[in-house]
Amino acid sequence: MNSRLRLAVRLGLVVAGLAAAYPRMWRRWCLTWGATAEEAERALPGDELMPHPGVLSTRAVTIQAAPAAIWPWLVRLGGGRTHDRLENLLGRGAGGPAWDPRTVRSRMQVAVLEPERTLVFRSPAGDRVQAFVLRPEGTATRLISRNRVAGAGTGSAARRLLDSVLREPGDLVLERRMLLDVKERAERRPELTS
Repeated sequence: MNSRLRLAVRLGLVVAGLAAAYPRMWRRWCLTWGATAEEAERALPGDELMPHPGVLSTRAVTIQAAPAAIWPWLVRLGGGRTHDRLENLLGRGAGGPAWDPRTVRSRMQVAVLEPERTLVFRSPAGDRVQAFVLRPEGTATRLISRNRVAGAGTGSAARRLLDSVLREPGDLVLERRMLLDVKERAERRPELTS
């Protein structure tokens, strides 16, 4: 066996081992990054739009600002400020106009809107629901994001594993960056208003 083939086989074994370990070792962390156990388990606005999702994730971050300082950044998501190329590569396609409720080309539509409290989007096909919830905690605010995805997590065991191993960590990378961007902007410019 030549050295390239041995390297490819070793690399394949490492990737297969990581994929097999993902469900037990990292999946829960990936799906609940930043969220407390209570936040991950509690009912949130938008849950009723898809009661039985194939995949459910709840991620959160604490922002040292009031909801009024965070809200304008939530409603301004998109318009080229999100990670469009990576979202398109992962098949989310939710960047840019998807977050702008005023555009006709929007892939996600506003389903629930409670200013400075809740912003819930739903795909026109009803196969994805994403909620952003602001919960004040003293002088800080918890920004909780919940994603409900239909269909994901179905099919053969191999298909479910592949979908989990590829899509869920990719979604975490995108969502973590988005939550941290909102945190950074709200803490840096708390005076910004809509």
